[in-house]
This record gives sequence, structure tokens and C-alpha cells, in this order.
Amino acid sequence: MITVSASVLRDELKTSDLMFLRAIMADPITGASDDENLECIADTINFDIDKCGSDHSSYLPHTLPPPADLAQQLNLLGVNAETKIVVYDNRGIYSAPRLWWMLKALQYKHVRILDGGLPAWHDIHGSFTEPKKHSPSLHIDAIDTYELGWFVGAETVFAAINTDIQIIDARSSDRYQGKVDEPRAGLMRGHIPSSKNIPFADLLESGQFKSKEQLMDVFLQADIDLSRPIICSCGSGITACIVGVAAYMCGASRVSVYDGSWSEWGTGGRFPIER
Repeated sequence: MITVSASVLRDELKTSDLMFLRAIMADPITGASDDENLECIADTINFDIDKCGSDHSSYLPHTLPPPADLAQQLNLLGVNAETKIVVYDNRGIYSAPRLWWMLKALQYKHVRILDGGLPAWHDIHGSFTEPKKHSPSLHIDAIDTYELGWFVGAETVFAAINTDIQIIDARSSDRYQGKVDEPRAGLMRGHIPSSKNIPFADLLESGQFKSKEQLMDVFLQADIDLSRPIICSCGSGITACIVGVAAYMCGASRVSVYDGSWSEWGTGGRFPIER
């Protein structure tokens, strides 16, 4: 199971030992900081995607850190590959799918997304507490590689153009069509050739994923065949994970996220761009 509802999760907490990771990150469009001090679900530890969740040696935002570095950061938070984890964010569904994607790539098997995040927990009047302080794990993960397929680079995306592999762009329609400037300075307008547009917001309703039937209809309307390979892209690799999770929820089995996304592709001069 990829997602769990707030009501089901509340019942689970009566009998299950779970750890919660809240995916904290600034708004990549406005730059507004996330509030890591908001009240949260019991046993929640904040995971900052902008800080420990990104490779700061890269010029690109939100680049996936080396696997050993990510595993070490998670151990410092008291999380290891055997931990039963629920990830969520303050907005509903926004940054939590990115953290879920990273953990799956790191081969953490017991991880789910709280559908609707903190707002959904508020809606069911769930209990709250202050964020938990870091408690280093005694288990040290000897992880030196990511599982293949979860993330891909620009070369893989370039090779996928006009092939059986489908490229989905999660940005807004206006950005995909090149009608408006990109929020990040210096990036060109347009989209990856042969890519199709599914704005991530089209997959959500009131901050939660739409029903499986509604999600499948969105993919159908975009002419996406869920039985064929999919690469998801966006502005910086965050909301692409929302599309990827939705595809998995609908039965897709070969889904990747382009880590550099438009922050890399849109720099101009290196890769073909269409409007």
C-alpha cells in the first residue's frame, strides 16, 4: 500500500509502532519557508528536503544526495531500512511523495504516505504534539547505491524522446506550453519534446489524491498507457513524484523520476526544447 488515510492511520496507531517523517521544504515557486515548528503527529521527526535531502555539491536544486549520505542522515534521525515509516507534509500532498520516492530508491520497504498530510489529520481531530528531537539509530545502513529505475538522468530522458517510453511533465499547462516565464531565473520556456502534460494539481482534490478511478481517467485523457514505461519530470524533481506515485497507485510498474527536471533541461543549449 502506497498511501494511508488519516482515519485508518489513527486506528493503526492503537496497535502499531510507527515513525513519522514530515517532509519540510520551502516553496520552490515563492521561496516561502515551511514551518517546521507546527504541531504534528506524535513521534514525528522533521526531514528537511532542502537541507539533508539534497546534494549541495550540485548546482541544481533538490538533487538526490549520494545514497550513503542519505542513509547516514536518516540514521541520525533514528530511521533505518527496517523502520515502519509514514511520511507526510504540512500542505497536504506536496513534498511527501518526494521523500517517499527517495526512501523507496534507498530500498526502504516499509514506507507509506499519509494521504492529505497534516490537514487531513486535523480534519479527523487526530492528536498532536511538538516535533520530536533527533534520536540517532543504533543501526547503520551499509547502503552505497540506489535501486535502479527510481531516478534517471538527462541522458536517459534524451534517449526516451519519441520512443515507447512516455515522458510526463507535471508543471502547469502555461509553463509546459511556454506561455509564461519560469519561476527560476535563466531557464528557457517550453517542454521536453514528445512529453505530455499532466499538471500535478489535476491529480489532487482538497489536498489529497483523487480516487483510483479518477486518477486513471486523468492518465487516459493525457493519452498515457500505464502498461508502458513512464518518466516523470517537473521543475526540480519534487512534484514529478506526485505524478509518479499516482501512476503507481493506478497499477503502473515502470515509473522513473527525472531528478534534474526542468531546472537542468531548461538551461538551454544542451537539450532540445519545444513550445
